[in-house]
Formats: sequence, C-alpha cells, structure tokens
Amino acid sequence: MKTIKAIGLVIVLIFAPLIASAQTTLEFENAESNLKLVTNYIEALQNEDVSAMNDQFSENAMIFGLGSGTDTLDVSQHHEFYSNSLYSHSVSNAVYLPVKVTGDSGPEGEWVLAWGVNTITHKQTGNKTEVPYQLTNLVEDGKIVLMRYYYDVFDILQNNGWTFALAEGSD
Repeated sequence: MKTIKAIGLVIVLIFAPLIASAQTTLEFENAESNLKLVTNYIEALQNEDVSAMNDQFSENAMIFGLGSGTDTLDVSQHHEFYSNSLYSHSVSNAVYLPVKVTGDSGPEGEWVLAWGVNTITHKQTGNKTEVPYQLTNLVEDGKIVLMRYYYDVFDILQNNGWTFALAEGSD
C-alpha cells in the first residue's frame, strides 16, 4: 500500500500546477468502496461478464476511449461493445489508486486510477496482444459515472501485423 501511495504522490506532484488550488488526498471515507467498484469491473471483464461490468456504472455513465468507430459510449453501448467483442481479456500487473480532489479548480471528485497490462486474445485465432492501459474513473454515489480508457492503439495495430509508412510527399 505504501508503494501505491508513493505512486499517487508522484502523480499529484506532476499535476500540481494544473490543480494548484485543489487539494488531493489518498485517504478518504469512500476510498475502499470506490476501489472495489473498479476491481469488480476488471474482474468481470476477465470473466466476460458484461452485465457485471455494467453493474458498476451509474445509469447515465459515459465511457471514453474504447474505439469501435466512436470514442464515447453510454452504458448500453458499452454493453453492446463488449457483448460483440472478439477478444477475451486477462489483466496482470494491476495497480489501483483511489484519490479525492477538492477545491476551487481541477478535476474535483472521487477518482480511482488504474494501470496494468490487458492481454487480449482473439477468440477465433488465439492471437494474443499485450496492451498496457490506464483507466481513469470518476465515482459518485457508489457508482462509476465516467470512465476513460487510455491505451496505445498504434502499438496494438503493430502487434497484429499492421505496418505503417509515410505517404508519398510527406516529410
């Protein structure tokens, strides 16, 4: 837990200029329950239990960064995205950090940050790709109201055989 708090402190220091008038704490009343929401989500992802994944969201939650032609999904679109997925998921090296931000500016609220490696396996071909990820989750009233996925799509494409070249005439 001390390592996680140290990582959190480094993150807070990096973003301190952006949230100068905000106060950040790593210990707050809902930290454990908020953390449980995100770990439940990740566990359900690995178990391919889309309903359990969606149970962690508020009714009006928004999910950003999953792709599939749109960058923004509501809860029903999230359900459809994972219900139709051609991939299974295995998460390793997961680290979670609950953070509460208060003050006049900045990303106010109770957040859970998560990092790890999601090894995705194509259900038909068995091809595996390791995807380092970061999830940012805003929690209100015991539910995730906003989730942002961050991962390197370029890396995923390269690991699946895509090659990229500059277009003719590009510098």
